[in-house]
Amino acid sequence: MDIGISKDKQVNKENSTKVTTVKLSETTKHRLDHLKLYPRETYDEIAQRLLDILNLTMKNPQASRARLINLDKQRKRNFKEVK
Repeated sequence: MDIGISKDKQVNKENSTKVTTVKLSETTKHRLDHLKLYPRETYDEIAQRLLDILNLTMKNPQASRARLINLDKQRKRNFKEVK
């Protein structure tokens, strides 16, 4: 089962001209902020990454775990450089 995220992100981003508003609680917003890989990453990019990881988890749990570990290292490195 696929969660509905395009595997070709570039095509998906270029073709998406419509923008929508999503209401989030402050708690959810703060949780999403902590998932950013770099300070100016958009919530759309975060949501796409989360959906990609969810799809990968259903197909290959070990690969998704490795990806999460690498993303965490990247996030920590990027925010360490910003400070």
